[in-house]
Amino acid sequence: MSEWINNADFIEADIIQWQESLWAKNNLTQKNMVVGNRVVTAEVLREDTATGFVTLRVLASSVSPSKGKKPIALPFDNGEQIRRARKTIEKSRPWRLPWSDENARALLIAERDAVKPGADTRQDTQK
Repeated sequence: MSEWINNADFIEADIIQWQESLWAKNNLTQKNMVVGNRVVTAEVLREDTATGFVTLRVLASSVSPSKGKKPIALPFDNGEQIRRARKTIEKSRPWRLPWSDENARALLIAERDAVKPGADTRQDTQK
């Protein structure tokens, strides 16, 4: 299997892996606390740039409870589609699998960056 690349800039068709914290309310203090972690490996299906959400298809998932805790969540099923905010995944510094042709991926990124959402592409001829 290929080596993972530490890269927060992921695009559609990338296979990424990240770790997310699992939170629960403490019964004594009524404050949220981390009670475990979930590692998710998923394929990026699409990104909604208007909302900042990414749709992913889970390829693998595992849950590890914090020391002395019972797991509070089950891993995702393989093939399950989930949505996450792009910034949430980026905060966890995701890893991605390299493409067989990284040059093709670089071209897709260049095309994506050339057409930024919300950018005014009209040229103002009046001054």
